[in-house]
Parts: sequence; C-alpha cells; structure tokens
Amino acid sequence: MDHTEQMKVLLEAVDAPKVDEPEKGYANTPHEQTLDSATQQNFGRDLHKKKSYQHPSRDGDNARAAKLTQYTLEEERLTKAFKKFKLNEGLALDTKWTTERELAKILSTMINADDDLEHIVSKDEFDRAHFDMMAGDAETAADDLLGARTTGDGGERQDSTIVRNDVVKMLASILDNRVEQALETAGDSTGESETLKALHHKGVDNIDGVKAKVFGPTESYPLPWTAKHVGGKYPIYSIKAGNKAEVATWLNQTDVLKVIDEIT
Repeated sequence: MDHTEQMKVLLEAVDAPKVDEPEKGYANTPHEQTLDSATQQNFGRDLHKKKSYQHPSRDGDNARAAKLTQYTLEEERLTKAFKKFKLNEGLALDTKWTTERELAKILSTMINADDDLEHIVSKDEFDRAHFDMMAGDAETAADDLLGARTTGDGGERQDSTIVRNDVVKMLASILDNRVEQALETAGDSTGESETLKALHHKGVDNIDGVKAKVFGPTESYPLPWTAKHVGGKYPIYSIKAGNKAEVATWLNQTDVLKVIDEIT
C-alpha cells in the first residue's frame, strides 16, 4: 500500500458517520416552512412584533358604548313617560275648576308641558301668575310667567310676541273653564254681615270685585273669622274662617275689618 492509499484510509476513519435520511413520502416527514428575512427581522419581544393592520374605530365597535347609548335612550324614554304620568296626576288644561288649589294644578300642568316655560318659572313668578289668574287677568299672568325668558343678557327674543300670544290664549282658555262656587248661606240673615253681602252683590260681575262664599258663619266656615293680606305689595285682603277656609277675597283693609266686626 503506497502513501496515497494510506492517507485515504486514514481520512475515511476520522470522517463523521452520515445520518440516514428518511425516504421521500415518509409519514412523519415535516413540511418545513420558513419566513422571509424581512419578516423574521420584525420578530423579537412582543412589544416590537410587527402588528397587523387595524382599521380606525367605527360606530358600533365598542359594545359597551353601544349598551350605554341604548341605556341613555331608554332612560330618556322612561323619564318622558314618568313626566307624562306626573302631568296626568294634575288637572287637564280644559278641566272645569273653582278653587285656588285646582287652578294651581292646572297652571303647573301647563307650565310643565310647555318647553318655553318649564325651566324658567320661579315660585314667585308662579305665585304672581296664580294671583292674576284668580283675578281673571290672563295678560298680566302671561307676563309673570315669561319674565325670565330672554336672550340671556336681558334682551328680548325674536319670538317673544308669538310665544306670549300662545301663552295668553292658553291662560284665557283656562279662565273660560272657571266655575264660580255656589254661594253657601246660613239659611237666614241672622249673623250675616250686611257689608259683605252688599260688597259681594256689587262686585260679583267685576273681575276685581269682592267675592264671598258665605255672608255669615256656617258649619263649613266657622268662627273665628280673620283678615289676611294676600295682595303682595297691593292692599288686597281676604277673610279666613276658623278652619282656614277662604270666606271672601278682594276686600280692602277697611272693609275686611268692618265685616269681621259685624259677624262677631
């Protein structure tokens, strides 16, 4: 064996053995797939991974927001339904009425149902309008209710005249439904005030005339009768019975004291 053959045998002895490769079509042969180098470079920590495209948010994407919107609409519906229910607890605008309490309920119904009045009428303005309506003055009552309806800086709104006319019409229709309370008498003239009787008959057809429900004490209007100032800054008085029922109104101080003196 020459030198060349010896070297060949030595190289074959130290060469690593070859691993048998599986035949093509073997059941467990993996189908290896690789990514392109550009994509592989974007891998690393999750923070730096290449993100897939995400479209901008659209309406309806946020299920929670959709539920909140649905809840808001339902809340508004229930609020309106409750408001309508509360209005129905009062008196309708075309209800016949007699007493101050009935008028107050009708006015409240009208105010709460009118977008131009609902949030601007204060208690003092309501009381003044109620007083003027009891006096039969729809024009002044409308001014009482609309006093705070301005442009915000004290200016007059462009639709002020139109709104005022509508309010006056509503108030006038309410006054048309007023029914005067039947006059209760004591059965005879004993104990009655001649002054109150005369004032009532004189003012019964006048808007600001004296209105009396009885001329003397009865079971429904017992003693003691007292004078009560009801005109605010105006010198208007009424007479209250011992059970707080109103006997008469639209008297001046002199007449009211004279009536009380006569029946006691």
